[in-house]
Amino acid sequence: MGGTGGRRERWRLLAACALGGAALVLPWVGLELSPGLSAWALHASLASVPLVGHVTYGAPVALLLLGALVSSWRHGWARTATVRWCGLALVITPVLFVVTTRISGSELLFRLGESSNEISFLARNGATISQTGPMTTFLGFGSDATTVLLARSLRLGWYLCVAAGALMAGTGRLARPKAIPAAGALAGALVVISGLACGLVGQADKLDGAEALAAGRPEVALADIQAALSLSPQLAYDAAVPQTVGQADLELGRPSADAYFAEATAQPAINQPAVLRDVALLAKAFSLAPGNAVIAVQYDQLLATGVAQSGPLVLDYAARRPTSLTVAWTTGLKLYHLGDNGLTVEYMDRVLGDTTSKEMKSYALTYIAFAEDRLGHVAAFRDDVVEAVGDDSDNVNVLAREAAAGLFLPSWA
Repeated sequence: MGGTGGRRERWRLLAACALGGAALVLPWVGLELSPGLSAWALHASLASVPLVGHVTYGAPVALLLLGALVSSWRHGWARTATVRWCGLALVITPVLFVVTTRISGSELLFRLGESSNEISFLARNGATISQTGPMTTFLGFGSDATTVLLARSLRLGWYLCVAAGALMAGTGRLARPKAIPAAGALAGALVVISGLACGLVGQADKLDGAEALAAGRPEVALADIQAALSLSPQLAYDAAVPQTVGQADLELGRPSADAYFAEATAQPAINQPAVLRDVALLAKAFSLAPGNAVIAVQYDQLLATGVAQSGPLVLDYAARRPTSLTVAWTTGLKLYHLGDNGLTVEYMDRVLGDTTSKEMKSYALTYIAFAEDRLGHVAAFRDDVVEAVGDDSDNVNVLAREAAAGLFLPSWA
């Protein structure tokens, strides 16, 4: 029995290590139009706690796996107390990733929100990208939109890390850890608690700043926002921060990138003159702060909307933003309908280079093929339509399939 039990424990450990190794390679977080993010690309989000922000989740996971392997090897491949504690830590690590990211990981949340907005915009402008159905509750409890967005983004690597830790930890009561490991665990817990506390206080200061601005005290609002950023620097990726700072600058008569941003985003642009005015304001804001991701994304979103609605009046601005997928898509689509086939191919080529989504590539290839057909490049048209259908794994690109079936007759007008 002992031999059988020992072999079972050995295979369980090997299975856990295999799952853990896969968790280090496969994405933990998925972005629909861009490559997924593995544990090595996800940094710890513990607000202003020194040095921690430079640590990725790949490092602790790899160290825990290595520690478990070494301990088991030294004891004849048995599942020791060290192995079980490493397993518990492997379960806790991805859970902490979700908690800390939700509280103070504004940069990742910003990127996830940007990706979601791009998907919605593309769906309204001729490119439907499949998404996992939204979850509205977890264990019977309702969740806010940001938590749902984060939970939906979790990918196989995250789940494999939890599974690997659960296999290692097993069931039953854990032995009391020795003094040194216990001290290390306590120190780590204090770091995490400090980071969470800084993140929560930073969020509170951000809200205080918005309330001070609404009460007509812009100087106090700026001080509150500065305090929030000192506690949780990633709040710079929260659109409410530059909006509050910008509105305060406007009230104090200070021209700044944030002020132009706040003026442009104060109200939705509902007509063509308003869109053109806001595009000009965001272009000025972007020129003053080209490294500000919030301003850049808002500028791209408005440019893409402006191209779709106003066309030639915004194309000059769009031509200066070659790295934005939504701007490249809407510009290429607009140029196709305007009959400029050469530029259609150029902009749709940019879309191909800006995304890893096969469905998005399918749509871009479809319009490249249509433009090539108009230019008389029949062989290229056929090749690109076949490739577009091959990339359309969810059968949502009707145009490509109709073209492949010979049902599409391109407009020459």
